[in-house]
Amino acid sequence: MNQKVGKGGKKSGFHALLGDFPIPAWIHDRKTLVVLEMNRAAASLPGYKRPGLKKINLEDVFLEDEVPLLRLDLKRIRRKGRSPRLWHLRAKHGRLIVVELAFSPIDYDGRKAVLVLAHVESDPDVERRIPGACLQPGDFAHSHVSSELFRKILDEAENELRAAEEKYRVIFEKATVGIYQSTPDGRFLNVNPAMARIFGYESPQDMMENVTDIASQMYARPGLHEEFKNALREEGEIHEYIGENLRKDGRFIFTSTNARMVKDEAGNVLYYEGFITDITARKRAEEELISAKESLRLANIGLQQALEREQRVARTDGLTGLYNRRYFFELAEHEFIVAKRYKLPLSLILFDIANFKKFNDTYGHQVGDEILKRIAGLSLTELREADILSRYGGEEFMILLPNSSAREAAIVAERIRQSVAAGGLDAGGERLSVTVSAGVAEYTASIRTFERLVTMADRAMYAAKGRGRNCIVVYSPEVQD
Repeated sequence: MNQKVGKGGKKSGFHALLGDFPIPAWIHDRKTLVVLEMNRAAASLPGYKRPGLKKINLEDVFLEDEVPLLRLDLKRIRRKGRSPRLWHLRAKHGRLIVVELAFSPIDYDGRKAVLVLAHVESDPDVERRIPGACLQPGDFAHSHVSSELFRKILDEAENELRAAEEKYRVIFEKATVGIYQSTPDGRFLNVNPAMARIFGYESPQDMMENVTDIASQMYARPGLHEEFKNALREEGEIHEYIGENLRKDGRFIFTSTNARMVKDEAGNVLYYEGFITDITARKRAEEELISAKESLRLANIGLQQALEREQRVARTDGLTGLYNRRYFFELAEHEFIVAKRYKLPLSLILFDIANFKKFNDTYGHQVGDEILKRIAGLSLTELREADILSRYGGEEFMILLPNSSAREAAIVAERIRQSVAAGGLDAGGERLSVTVSAGVAEYTASIRTFERLVTMADRAMYAAKGRGRNCIVVYSPEVQD
């Protein structure tokens, strides 16, 4: 009966079972005769220091004329099990050791191998020497165990391996995750029932018989299998690798794979093995969550835009797009407090359009609206980003200029006046002359409220009108009523 022994936990299982036994034991490749594993007794058997035998070819240890017989026995044990007989091994310094060897076929990490237990014969009648060599019978006394005990230990070892194989088989068959082994050219060597279920096959046999090209039959897009193998080549093993796969019925699924490459002694890839979990439901839930988050994000953007529109409507004049009187006063109160606290200059311009009612009555409100929009646009071009322009009401406009003196504000007001006067407006084939009158007031420590600053600018504006319009007046005590 073939036993299964592999890397990782199964290697350590070999040493736990046979590592400290006084009987030499090793595992070698059935085809190449290269030693793969050995216990301490085996390492010291021919006089080598551990791991002296490991990776040694047994053809270099057995007598040349016994090697063909050794290979013949290895073929026979595929069906018959162990085959005890006497053999002759070369020790390190040319000495010849007579041993009884028992062979048992096993699977070692995916390759056909042989478990060997050795019993050293100490009877001089069965020893023969190579010329020039000298055997010291006492050298291997630690390995001299009776044949009866030798066979008993062999039976126990096989029972342990058989139990390990049964445990592995139960895990393999009953696991809820897919377990597989596949070749580099894209065929399955072994799959468990869960693997078959994940991909929609009736049984492991059905899957192994029908999947002849993993890359084209089990991956959603060309190149995905090659990407998977490239990741394995780079890392040696991969964890939670997300795959996009196809079931037997063509249905798309997401999988998560933990896998590794199994190589031979020369570094060539023998096969891939791993565990696969169907995570389609999880991925769908993640996608739905991402979609819901995106919908929520877009809804929030829509709400934010709607709020901003409402705020613009609440804060601006519908005709000119300038701040309305209410919002202008909110901003102005803040700037007034800052100027007052930090003793900063602050000025205000108030201007209106001369004879605006006449334009409305003579040419209609459409012309009047056009004049208001034209003056709003001309005023904005003369202001800094920090300046605040609003439609104060009717044909009146107000500008707050932080960090500006009355003299600086008067210069701005004059530029606006000149720009408006030079612009004019065509109405019904007639060129209309439009002018503005402006008053300027500057904050001082004696002014306690912003409303007082507005009153001062208003009085200066009316003083400008009294002086014939189309001019600028800066507030002073002399302009009071």
